[in-house]
Formats: sequence, C-alpha cells, structure tokens
Amino acid sequence: MQGTDHFRTDIRKGVEIIQGLWGKIGGLCIPNYVVDLPGGGGKALMIPSYLLEFSKDKAIFRTFEGNIVQYPCPEGADALL
Repeated sequence: MQGTDHFRTDIRKGVEIIQGLWGKIGGLCIPNYVVDLPGGGGKALMIPSYLLEFSKDKAIFRTFEGNIVQYPCPEGADALL
C-alpha cells in the first residue's frame, strides 16, 4: 500500500482516544490530532471541545471527568490583553 492511508482511523475513535488522555497525562504530552483534509484543504486540528457555552459574563465548561463548571468572565477582564 502506498502513502499513509493505512494509518487512518475513524475520526470518532481518534477524538475518543484524545479525550481519554486528558486528565491522565500532562498537557504537553497530549499529541495533536490532525486530519489532512481532501482536495488540498490542508490540515485541521481535531480536539475535544470542553467549552459548552460562552456569554458576556461567563463561560461554561465540561471537565474531562464530565463535571460542569462555570467560569466567571468579569466585564473589562479582557482589557488587560
């Protein structure tokens, strides 16, 4: 077989593998899961999204353990950036 097609896996399985690494190993050790898009579309980073909702005053996250956590976003906090 030519190329790297034999390394491909189902995208759902790939995301499941990456999710399984969160909370078990250090963040710098988690590999980037990238999909090479067809037709010269380039590479797309496939990461599990833990951000569920984002509004003016808060962000809501799902932790790797499945807990829902609200993170306050005080008005003007981004002025420091």
